[in-house]
Amino acid sequence: MTALDKPGWPFSVGPCLLHERLHPECLLRSGVGRRSASLRRSTQQPRPSTLEGRTPGGVRHRSAFTVLLSKAMSTISAIPKTLHFISASVKTPSPVALVTGSTSGIGAAIARRLSKDGFSVVLHSRSSAAAGHALARELGAAAYVQADLANDADRVKLIREAVAVWGRLDVLVNNAGISRVIPHADLAAATPHVWQELYEINVVAPFRLVTEAQSALREAATRGKPGCVVNVSSHAGVRPKGASIPYAATKAALNHVTRLLAVSLAPDIRVNAVAPGLVDTPLTADWTQAQQLWKERAPMRRAASPEDIAQAVAFLVDSDYLTGEILLSDGGLNLT
Repeated sequence: MTALDKPGWPFSVGPCLLHERLHPECLLRSGVGRRSASLRRSTQQPRPSTLEGRTPGGVRHRSAFTVLLSKAMSTISAIPKTLHFISASVKTPSPVALVTGSTSGIGAAIARRLSKDGFSVVLHSRSSAAAGHALARELGAAAYVQADLANDADRVKLIREAVAVWGRLDVLVNNAGISRVIPHADLAAATPHVWQELYEINVVAPFRLVTEAQSALREAATRGKPGCVVNVSSHAGVRPKGASIPYAATKAALNHVTRLLAVSLAPDIRVNAVAPGLVDTPLTADWTQAQQLWKERAPMRRAASPEDIAQAVAFLVDSDYLTGEILLSDGGLNLT
Protein backbone atom coordinates (compact mmCIF):
# COMPACT_ATOMS: atom_id res chain seq x y z
CA MET A 1 0.00 0.00 0.00
CA THR A 2 1.34 3.41 -0.99
CA ALA A 3 0.69 6.65 0.79
CA LEU A 4 -1.96 7.43 -1.82
CA ASP A 5 -3.92 4.30 -0.90
CA LYS A 6 -4.27 5.29 2.74
CA PRO A 7 -7.64 6.42 4.10
CA GLY A 8 -6.43 9.99 4.63
CA TRP A 9 -5.96 10.57 0.89
CA PRO A 10 -8.91 12.77 -0.20
CA PHE A 11 -9.77 11.03 -3.45
CA SER A 12 -8.88 8.09 -5.66
CA VAL A 13 -6.89 8.80 -8.79
CA GLY A 14 -6.62 6.55 -11.84
CA PRO A 15 -3.19 5.29 -12.85
CA CYS A 16 -2.75 7.36 -15.99
CA LEU A 17 -3.40 10.73 -14.37
CA LEU A 18 -1.49 9.82 -11.24
CA HIS A 19 1.56 8.69 -13.24
CA GLU A 20 1.64 11.85 -15.35
CA ARG A 21 1.32 14.11 -12.34
CA LEU A 22 3.84 12.41 -10.11
CA HIS A 23 6.34 11.45 -12.86
CA PRO A 24 6.59 14.42 -15.25
CA GLU A 25 9.99 13.14 -16.43
CA CYS A 26 7.97 10.69 -18.54
CA LEU A 27 6.51 13.70 -20.33
CA LEU A 28 10.10 14.80 -20.98
CA ARG A 29 10.91 11.46 -22.55
CA SER A 30 7.76 11.58 -24.67
CA GLY A 31 8.64 14.88 -26.32
CA VAL A 32 8.51 17.83 -23.91
CA GLY A 33 12.30 18.32 -23.86
CA ARG A 34 13.91 14.90 -24.16
CA ARG A 35 16.04 13.65 -21.32
CA SER A 36 18.16 10.51 -21.38
CA ALA A 37 18.64 10.12 -17.65
CA SER A 38 16.61 7.50 -15.84
CA LEU A 39 14.06 8.35 -13.13
CA ARG A 40 16.65 7.45 -10.49
CA ARG A 41 19.30 9.75 -11.93
CA SER A 42 16.84 12.56 -12.74
CA THR A 43 16.13 13.00 -9.05
CA GLN A 44 19.81 13.06 -8.02
CA GLN A 45 21.87 16.21 -7.48
CA PRO A 46 23.30 17.18 -10.90
CA ARG A 47 27.07 17.13 -11.30
CA PRO A 48 28.82 20.47 -11.78
CA SER A 49 29.42 19.66 -15.44
CA THR A 50 25.68 19.30 -16.07
CA LEU A 51 24.60 22.55 -14.44
CA GLU A 52 22.72 24.85 -16.77
CA GLY A 53 24.37 27.90 -15.19
CA ARG A 54 24.72 29.84 -12.00
CA THR A 55 23.33 33.14 -10.89
CA PRO A 56 25.44 35.57 -8.87
CA GLY A 57 26.12 34.12 -5.44
CA GLY A 58 26.26 30.57 -6.73
CA VAL A 59 22.46 29.91 -6.84
CA ARG A 60 21.77 27.40 -9.62
CA HIS A 61 19.16 28.01 -12.28
CA ARG A 62 16.13 25.72 -11.92
CA SER A 63 16.37 22.80 -14.30
CA ALA A 64 13.53 22.02 -16.70
CA PHE A 65 12.77 18.91 -14.66
CA THR A 66 12.47 20.92 -11.44
CA VAL A 67 10.09 23.37 -13.10
CA LEU A 68 7.89 20.57 -14.45
CA LEU A 69 7.87 18.78 -11.10
CA SER A 70 6.83 21.98 -9.36
CA LYS A 71 3.99 22.48 -11.83
CA ALA A 72 2.87 18.87 -11.42
CA MET A 73 2.71 19.14 -7.64
CA SER A 74 0.78 22.41 -7.94
CA THR A 75 -1.73 20.63 -10.16
CA ILE A 76 -2.21 17.89 -7.56
CA SER A 77 -2.85 20.50 -4.89
CA ALA A 78 -5.48 22.15 -7.08
CA ILE A 79 -7.61 19.04 -7.61
CA PRO A 80 -11.02 19.42 -5.92
CA LYS A 81 -10.91 17.35 -2.75
CA THR A 82 -14.45 16.10 -3.29
CA LEU A 83 -13.60 14.53 -6.63
CA HIS A 84 -13.76 10.79 -6.13
CA PHE A 85 -12.24 9.08 -9.15
CA ILE A 86 -10.34 10.08 -12.22
CA SER A 87 -8.93 7.85 -14.91
CA ALA A 88 -7.59 10.11 -17.65
CA SER A 89 -5.13 12.91 -18.19
CA VAL A 90 -6.12 16.44 -17.17
CA LYS A 91 -5.98 17.77 -20.72
CA THR A 92 -8.00 15.85 -23.26
CA PRO A 93 -8.80 16.51 -26.92
CA SER A 94 -11.99 14.51 -26.41
CA PRO A 95 -15.27 16.31 -25.74
CA VAL A 96 -16.51 16.08 -22.15
CA ALA A 97 -20.04 15.20 -21.03
CA LEU A 98 -21.59 15.46 -17.56
CA VAL A 99 -24.49 13.05 -16.99
CA THR A 100 -26.45 13.56 -13.78
CA GLY A 101 -27.99 10.57 -12.02
CA SER A 102 -25.66 8.28 -13.95
CA THR A 103 -24.74 5.38 -11.67
CA SER A 104 -27.63 3.11 -12.71
CA GLY A 105 -30.53 2.72 -15.10
CA ILE A 106 -30.99 5.26 -17.88
CA GLY A 107 -28.17 7.51 -16.68
CA ALA A 108 -25.59 4.71 -16.65
CA ALA A 109 -26.66 3.65 -20.15
CA ILE A 110 -26.25 7.24 -21.37
CA ALA A 111 -22.80 7.46 -19.80
CA ARG A 112 -21.71 4.20 -21.43
CA ARG A 113 -23.04 5.28 -24.83
CA LEU A 114 -21.32 8.68 -24.74
CA SER A 115 -18.10 7.02 -23.60
CA LYS A 116 -18.37 4.63 -26.55
CA ASP A 117 -18.90 7.65 -28.83
CA GLY A 118 -15.58 9.13 -27.71
CA PHE A 119 -16.57 11.36 -24.80
CA SER A 120 -14.77 11.71 -21.51
CA VAL A 121 -17.58 11.40 -18.97
CA VAL A 122 -18.27 12.96 -15.58
CA LEU A 123 -20.60 10.72 -13.58
CA HIS A 124 -22.85 11.90 -10.77
CA SER A 125 -25.17 10.63 -8.08
CA ARG A 126 -26.52 11.83 -4.76
CA SER A 127 -25.38 8.86 -2.69
CA SER A 128 -24.26 5.86 -4.80
CA ALA A 129 -20.53 6.49 -4.50
CA ALA A 130 -19.51 2.82 -4.80
CA ALA A 131 -21.44 2.45 -8.05
CA GLY A 132 -19.92 5.70 -9.30
CA HIS A 133 -16.38 4.47 -8.59
CA ALA A 134 -17.09 1.16 -10.33
CA LEU A 135 -18.56 2.72 -13.47
CA ALA A 136 -15.72 5.26 -13.68
CA ARG A 137 -13.20 2.41 -13.63
CA GLU A 138 -15.20 0.55 -16.28
CA LEU A 139 -15.31 3.51 -18.64
CA GLY A 140 -11.69 4.56 -18.16
CA ALA A 141 -11.86 8.21 -19.22
CA ALA A 142 -14.33 9.07 -16.48
CA ALA A 143 -14.70 10.89 -13.18
CA TYR A 144 -17.32 10.63 -10.45
CA VAL A 145 -18.63 13.57 -8.40
CA GLN A 146 -21.16 13.25 -5.59
CA ALA A 147 -23.72 16.03 -5.14
CA ASP A 148 -27.24 16.53 -3.78
CA LEU A 149 -29.20 18.37 -6.46
CA ALA A 150 -31.76 19.53 -3.91
CA ASN A 151 -29.00 21.75 -2.52
CA ASP A 152 -28.05 24.74 -4.66
CA ALA A 153 -24.51 24.88 -3.29
CA ASP A 154 -24.05 21.28 -4.42
CA ARG A 155 -25.35 22.16 -7.89
CA VAL A 156 -22.72 24.87 -8.21
CA LYS A 157 -20.05 22.51 -6.88
CA LEU A 158 -21.00 19.79 -9.34
CA ILE A 159 -20.54 22.03 -12.37
CA ARG A 160 -17.32 23.56 -11.11
CA GLU A 161 -15.77 20.18 -10.38
CA ALA A 162 -17.01 18.70 -13.65
CA VAL A 163 -15.30 21.51 -15.56
CA ALA A 164 -12.16 21.23 -13.41
CA VAL A 165 -11.53 17.58 -14.30
CA TRP A 166 -10.48 18.17 -17.91
CA GLY A 167 -10.79 21.95 -18.16
CA ARG A 168 -13.83 21.86 -20.44
CA LEU A 169 -17.48 20.83 -20.67
CA ASP A 170 -19.19 20.22 -24.00
CA VAL A 171 -22.39 18.36 -23.09
CA LEU A 172 -24.72 18.44 -20.08
CA VAL A 173 -27.30 15.66 -19.75
CA ASN A 174 -29.85 16.46 -17.05
CA ASN A 175 -30.98 12.92 -16.35
CA ALA A 176 -31.46 12.98 -12.55
CA GLY A 177 -35.06 13.21 -11.42
CA ILE A 178 -37.51 11.91 -8.85
CA SER A 179 -41.09 10.68 -8.92
CA ARG A 180 -43.90 9.88 -6.52
CA VAL A 181 -46.57 7.31 -7.35
CA ILE A 182 -49.92 8.87 -6.42
CA PRO A 183 -53.27 7.99 -8.06
CA HIS A 184 -54.41 11.02 -10.04
CA ALA A 185 -57.79 11.04 -8.30
CA ASP A 186 -56.18 11.21 -4.85
CA LEU A 187 -55.70 14.97 -4.79
CA ALA A 188 -55.15 15.13 -1.02
CA ALA A 189 -52.07 12.90 -1.31
CA ALA A 190 -50.43 15.38 -3.67
CA THR A 191 -49.41 17.65 -0.80
CA PRO A 192 -47.56 20.96 -1.15
CA HIS A 193 -44.44 19.15 0.09
CA VAL A 194 -44.68 16.63 -2.76
CA TRP A 195 -45.10 19.42 -5.29
CA GLN A 196 -42.14 21.38 -3.92
CA GLU A 197 -39.89 18.31 -3.67
CA LEU A 198 -40.52 17.20 -7.26
CA TYR A 199 -40.36 20.70 -8.71
CA GLU A 200 -37.03 21.42 -7.01
CA ILE A 201 -35.32 18.34 -8.49
CA ASN A 202 -37.12 17.99 -11.82
CA VAL A 203 -37.28 21.64 -12.90
CA VAL A 204 -35.20 23.98 -10.74
CA ALA A 205 -32.10 21.76 -10.59
CA PRO A 206 -31.76 21.31 -14.38
CA PHE A 207 -32.24 25.05 -14.89
CA ARG A 208 -29.62 25.91 -12.27
CA LEU A 209 -27.12 23.42 -13.72
CA VAL A 210 -27.51 24.98 -17.16
CA THR A 211 -27.09 28.42 -15.60
CA GLU A 212 -23.82 27.40 -13.94
CA ALA A 213 -22.57 25.50 -17.01
CA GLN A 214 -23.44 28.04 -19.69
CA SER A 215 -20.01 29.69 -19.76
CA ALA A 216 -18.21 26.37 -20.32
CA LEU A 217 -20.85 25.26 -22.83
CA ARG A 218 -20.50 28.50 -24.80
CA GLU A 219 -16.76 27.94 -24.92
CA ALA A 220 -17.45 24.59 -26.59
CA ALA A 221 -18.83 26.51 -29.57
CA THR A 222 -15.39 28.04 -30.14
CA ARG A 223 -14.08 24.52 -30.80
CA GLY A 224 -16.41 24.02 -33.76
CA LYS A 225 -19.53 22.45 -32.20
CA PRO A 226 -22.21 24.22 -30.17
CA GLY A 227 -22.47 23.32 -26.51
CA CYS A 228 -25.27 20.85 -25.90
CA VAL A 229 -27.88 20.29 -23.19
CA VAL A 230 -30.18 17.26 -23.21
CA ASN A 231 -32.91 17.11 -20.58
CA VAL A 232 -34.43 13.72 -19.80
CA SER A 233 -38.14 14.42 -19.48
CA SER A 234 -41.08 12.01 -19.78
CA HIS A 235 -44.01 11.22 -22.03
CA ALA A 236 -46.04 12.20 -18.94
CA GLY A 237 -45.06 15.79 -19.74
CA VAL A 238 -46.69 15.45 -23.16
CA ARG A 239 -49.76 13.31 -22.36
CA PRO A 240 -52.11 13.48 -19.34
CA LYS A 241 -50.49 10.39 -17.84
CA GLY A 242 -47.71 9.60 -15.39
CA ALA A 243 -47.01 8.33 -11.89
CA SER A 244 -48.71 11.35 -10.33
CA ILE A 245 -50.09 14.74 -11.28
CA PRO A 246 -47.17 16.60 -9.65
CA TYR A 247 -44.67 14.42 -11.54
CA ALA A 248 -46.40 14.94 -14.89
CA ALA A 249 -46.62 18.69 -14.27
CA THR A 250 -42.90 18.97 -13.51
CA LYS A 251 -42.01 17.14 -16.72
CA ALA A 252 -44.33 19.39 -18.73
CA ALA A 253 -42.57 22.36 -17.12
CA LEU A 254 -39.17 20.89 -18.00
CA ASN A 255 -40.25 20.52 -21.63
CA HIS A 256 -41.22 24.19 -21.77
CA VAL A 257 -38.00 25.26 -20.04
CA THR A 258 -36.16 23.25 -22.71
CA ARG A 259 -37.75 25.28 -25.49
CA LEU A 260 -37.25 28.59 -23.72
CA LEU A 261 -33.56 27.87 -23.13
CA ALA A 262 -33.13 26.75 -26.74
CA VAL A 263 -34.17 30.24 -27.86
CA SER A 264 -32.27 32.08 -25.12
CA LEU A 265 -28.93 30.28 -25.49
CA ALA A 266 -28.75 29.94 -29.28
CA PRO A 267 -26.63 29.75 -31.35
CA ASP A 268 -23.79 28.80 -29.00
CA ILE A 269 -25.75 26.19 -27.02
CA ARG A 270 -28.39 23.75 -28.26
CA VAL A 271 -31.05 22.54 -25.80
CA ASN A 272 -33.26 19.50 -26.44
CA ALA A 273 -35.09 16.86 -24.43
CA VAL A 274 -35.85 13.16 -24.64
CA ALA A 275 -39.26 12.13 -23.31
CA PRO A 276 -39.25 8.39 -22.53
CA GLY A 277 -42.30 6.31 -21.85
CA LEU A 278 -41.95 3.21 -19.71
CA VAL A 279 -38.33 2.06 -19.41
CA ASP A 280 -37.29 -1.36 -18.11
CA THR A 281 -35.19 -0.63 -15.02
CA PRO A 282 -35.09 -2.11 -11.51
CA LEU A 283 -37.36 0.77 -10.45
CA THR A 284 -40.13 -0.28 -12.86
CA ALA A 285 -39.72 -4.06 -12.54
CA ASP A 286 -42.94 -4.43 -10.53
CA TRP A 287 -45.03 -1.98 -12.57
CA THR A 288 -47.08 -4.83 -14.01
CA GLN A 289 -50.00 -2.70 -15.16
CA ALA A 290 -47.77 -0.35 -17.12
CA GLN A 291 -45.80 -3.26 -18.58
CA GLN A 292 -49.04 -4.81 -19.81
CA LEU A 293 -50.18 -1.50 -21.31
CA TRP A 294 -47.02 -1.20 -23.42
CA LYS A 295 -47.19 -4.82 -24.57
CA GLU A 296 -50.80 -4.49 -25.66
CA ARG A 297 -51.09 -0.93 -26.99
CA ALA A 298 -47.70 0.43 -28.00
CA PRO A 299 -46.98 -0.24 -31.69
CA MET A 300 -43.52 -1.57 -30.71
CA ARG A 301 -45.18 -3.94 -28.19
CA ARG A 302 -42.61 -3.41 -25.45
CA ALA A 303 -41.19 -0.93 -22.99
CA ALA A 304 -37.91 0.81 -23.80
CA SER A 305 -34.56 -0.42 -22.58
CA PRO A 306 -32.14 2.08 -21.00
CA GLU A 307 -30.00 1.65 -24.13
CA ASP A 308 -32.93 2.80 -26.31
CA ILE A 309 -33.06 6.08 -24.41
CA ALA A 310 -29.27 6.41 -24.48
CA GLN A 311 -29.40 6.09 -28.27
CA ALA A 312 -31.96 8.90 -28.45
CA VAL A 313 -29.74 11.11 -26.27
CA ALA A 314 -26.70 10.32 -28.42
CA PHE A 315 -28.68 11.30 -31.52
CA LEU A 316 -29.51 14.70 -30.05
CA VAL A 317 -25.92 15.20 -28.91
CA ASP A 318 -24.63 14.46 -32.41
CA SER A 319 -27.19 16.57 -34.30
CA ASP A 320 -25.59 20.02 -34.46
CA TYR A 321 -28.62 21.69 -36.06
CA LEU A 322 -31.43 20.45 -33.80
CA THR A 323 -32.55 22.61 -30.89
CA GLY A 324 -35.77 23.08 -28.93
CA GLU A 325 -36.98 19.57 -29.75
CA ILE A 326 -38.79 17.20 -27.38
CA LEU A 327 -38.00 13.74 -28.74
CA LEU A 328 -40.81 11.43 -27.64
CA SER A 329 -39.44 7.92 -27.18
CA ASP A 330 -42.35 5.76 -26.05
CA GLY A 331 -42.51 3.02 -28.69
CA GLY A 332 -45.39 4.81 -30.41
CA LEU A 333 -47.80 4.65 -27.46
CA ASN A 334 -48.65 8.33 -28.03
CA LEU A 335 -50.19 7.34 -31.38
CA THR A 336 -52.86 5.14 -29.81
